[in-house]
Amino acid sequence: MYLAVEGTVSVPDNIVNAMHRGLEIVGGAATPVILSDDFVSTVQRLSTSTQSYAAERGTGMVAAKTITDHEPTTIVVNFKAIHDRQAQDIERLLAHEGCHSLIDGKGESISPKQFYDNYDTGLAMLCTSASIALEEFRIERHLAELGYPVAERAAVDQIDDQILELVGEVVWASMNPASADVLTYAKAVIEAMHSLSVTLGYLAGPIIAGTHIFDPTQFSEFGHAHWMSMVQRGWDMRQVAYRQVPAIQSPYAPELIFNHVDLAVSANRQFLRDLGFAIDGGAPGADWSFHRIVSNAVVDAQFKSVLAEAERRSK
Repeated sequence: MYLAVEGTVSVPDNIVNAMHRGLEIVGGAATPVILSDDFVSTVQRLSTSTQSYAAERGTGMVAAKTITDHEPTTIVVNFKAIHDRQAQDIERLLAHEGCHSLIDGKGESISPKQFYDNYDTGLAMLCTSASIALEEFRIERHLAELGYPVAERAAVDQIDDQILELVGEVVWASMNPASADVLTYAKAVIEAMHSLSVTLGYLAGPIIAGTHIFDPTQFSEFGHAHWMSMVQRGWDMRQVAYRQVPAIQSPYAPELIFNHVDLAVSANRQFLRDLGFAIDGGAPGADWSFHRIVSNAVVDAQFKSVLAEAERRSK
């Protein structure tokens, strides 16, 4: 493993060894790694597509990012996010990022540019989200087959929190005066659903690998009710699509990629509809529309439900 350290970072041997093991087990030991104490600046320097990049997510601080539009493909690790993590967590993290590098090296990374010239259409945004989640699924299935545990972000309590955050963000998008602009409204809703969509890719990996059993009744009452009403139908469609996707070790022909992304976009359309929204049109070069399909009364009820649940969890 080629490791460069940026900043005033003293790297213990156990971290270096764990990173090496993670890359080696997925065949990515030749991928350069930068361990940085200024993660965002390093990412922005290496990638021209990340100038507005931020390390904070609803699921926590980003621990690493694989930069595929840099030659060579490079993994940047956020020292502030991993310095106090257990060795097995760091090993898993680098195995995951090494799989991104492996997929990119095979020419199987999925870019919305393959589908749309204009990112600012509803379907292009759904496609971006679906393609990211699909790649995460391929990786997490492979890691499950290698014996790694379920990713932290796909744990029941984490998904339960993400469901509350999703409903809250969708309600706010519907109440925000800025949403009078349709593109602003669409971006806010789709970005809100994107985080959970990616998590569902993480969750589906070990389920389809046969190493994990998922039971949504383990959610809180709020989480379970909203999973069933807002997530379950799209989740079922997502699993049908994912079960057709080849393993990382197998070739992934472009026509199959397009077909599977299209299926995953259909699952995201269902997810969006069950959140209370619809996109019409949006094929390349065509007009499109985004609109809410639930009443103001439904939004008001969701708002009250989110407030009550947030208060309950704060006690």
